Amino acid sequence: MSLTLFYTSVSSSVQIKKSQDKIMATLESLKIPFVQVDIAQSSEHKETMRRICGNPTALPPQLARGDVYCGFKVFHP
Repeated sequence: MSLTLFYTSVSSSVQIKKSQDKIMATLESLKIPFVQVDIAQSSEHKETMRRICGNPTALPPQLARGDVYCGFKVFHP
């Protein structure tokens, strides 16, 4: 079961964009395979992300492995 990154391709939030870029770059640099799911493409994707997170107002980016919520944290230097 691979890691899933829930993200959005449409956001006016600079913080969301920076967080998404940071986690994608980190996963790619560590060569951790992951699947990207764009919640802007389907309300079903957004509802799935929120259900897995256990938070009806969760915003991207979020990480999950199957139905197991892995969370998200940006590490600042």
